[in-house]
Amino acid sequence: MKDFLTEWTKTRHLCTLLILSSFIFVSATGCQPSNEIGSMAVQPAVIADAEKELLYRAGAERYFIFDIDLLEIGVEKANLSVDYYENGRFVRHETSGTGYNLEELEQERLSLIQMKIPGTQNEIWHLGFGGSRSSANVTMPEDIVGWTWGHHAGISEILVEEEMVLAVLAGNRSGQVSSTHIVFGEDSVNMEALEEYDVAYVLKLTFL
Repeated sequence: MKDFLTEWTKTRHLCTLLILSSFIFVSATGCQPSNEIGSMAVQPAVIADAEKELLYRAGAERYFIFDIDLLEIGVEKANLSVDYYENGRFVRHETSGTGYNLEELEQERLSLIQMKIPGTQNEIWHLGFGGSRSSANVTMPEDIVGWTWGHHAGISEILVEEEMVLAVLAGNRSGQVSSTHIVFGEDSVNMEALEEYDVAYVLKLTFL
């Protein structure tokens, strides 16, 4: 079983890195992604069917992908993290990156792809942003039986050094879990709503 998991992990890891590389290549070369950003500085990416198929074949459990108009924002660096909360209280950075260099990029794609490893409580989370990528092995709480996830519908105005919440994965031990709509309002993010969940993983981005 261990050998199988090792091979499975290597194969899925390679597939996901290839997908991340393709997303990163789009931004690094200055080519335009498959959708137009319009008036939004940050918004969920429109994923082509071919990309969805790649994600499915790679074993993606969940994914959050955003297109970012850097010309609209006018910044050169950013910090990115996935933070872990319990009952609305910050516990730790599950994974993070600092000092992403965004110079000379007009449009950037941020991606968080989460893959479950069969027969375990572990997931591999792949982050791609700022022309780079990273991976983290995350052990999910085994007593959480109900999960929900969602993302911000789009951010039109960016303030430098102001933390933005882009996506939330949350769960409860009871199995009854509220939609992440309680977190993402039309005009603002309600972090106090995280108290409704036993655990939550929050994707955050800050431009510097």
